[in-house]
Amino acid sequence: VYNGLEHAPLELTNRDVDHASVEVNAEGTLATTEKGGSVTVSVRLTSEPESDVTMLMSVSDDSEAEVSPSEIVFTSSNWYEAQAITVTGRDDDESDGDKTYKLVFSPLSTLDPNYGGLIPEPIEMRNIDNDKPGIDISPMPLNCEEGGALKVSVQLRTMPQQTVTLRPACMESEGRETDEAFIAGE
Repeated sequence: VYNGLEHAPLELTNRDVDHASVEVNAEGTLATTEKGGSVTVSVRLTSEPESDVTMLMSVSDDSEAEVSPSEIVFTSSNWYEAQAITVTGRDDDESDGDKTYKLVFSPLSTLDPNYGGLIPEPIEMRNIDNDKPGIDISPMPLNCEEGGALKVSVQLRTMPQQTVTLRPACMESEGRETDEAFIAGE
C-alpha cells in the first residue's frame, strides 16, 4: 500500500541541548572526622569545552579539613569523566564539638565563554570531633608514704578553652582530706 507513495521532504533540525555546567555529586553522609575520615565528591562537565577548563577547590575552614586535589583540569578528551575530589577531616586537639565547613569552588578558568566564570555551588560538610576532655595522671594508683615524695605526670587530654587549675590534696587512710600535700616544681 505504501510502495510508490510520494511524500514531501521533511525538514529536520538537530538542536544542541548540551549546556555548559558542572555536575557535582556528593553521596552519603557529608561528614569527615578528626580521625582522618573522608568524603569523596565527583565533578564533571556537562558538555565538551572549547578549551581547557581549570577548576580550583578549597575548604572554608582549613583547620577542620583539607581537599585533594585542589585543582582539576578538564580537556576535550576527559570532560565527560567524573573526577574525584577527596575531603579529609583534620584533628585540632580541641574539644570543640562537631564543626561545619564548606567545600568551595573558585570561578572556572578557561578561554571558553560558555564555562568561563561559572561557579559550582558550595557543599556544606561537617567535621566530627573526637576530642573528649579529661586529665591523665601517671603512675596510677598514687601511693605515697607519710613524709615521702612521689613524682607524677599530669597531662590534659585536649587543649583547654580556658585556664585549668589543679589543686593536689592527700587523703588520710580514714578517707579524710588533709592539706599536707604540696607541689615542688623542677
